[in-house]
Amino acid sequence: MNIKFIYENNCIIAVVDGELDHHTGGKVREKLKKEIEKDLASNLIIDCEKLKFMDSSGLGVILGRYKELSAKDCNLILSGLRPNIKKVINLSGVDKIIKCYPDLNSAKSAVKEEY
Repeated sequence: MNIKFIYENNCIIAVVDGELDHHTGGKVREKLKKEIEKDLASNLIIDCEKLKFMDSSGLGVILGRYKELSAKDCNLILSGLRPNIKKVINLSGVDKIIKCYPDLNSAKSAVKEEY
């Protein structure tokens, strides 16, 4: 699992590549947490375009960051969900509390308009 961070227009964009599961969840959680704690932006977009697999541990990582950001009055947004990842997000109901966009550009545009 690789994560690349990009800072743009009051956003941290976390580009994730690989699998987000019980093997990688702890490492991903810590990397995201470190970036959030820097307080350099009030929006976190997790770009999932290159995310190949996610299990319930991955959902836990995402929901934990959502809770952490919400406590700071900040936003978590997901973009580029592949069909298998989107299915996990939808079945779990995460899409009801976290905004999801088809691609990174849509997510960035939404941040400019809404936040």
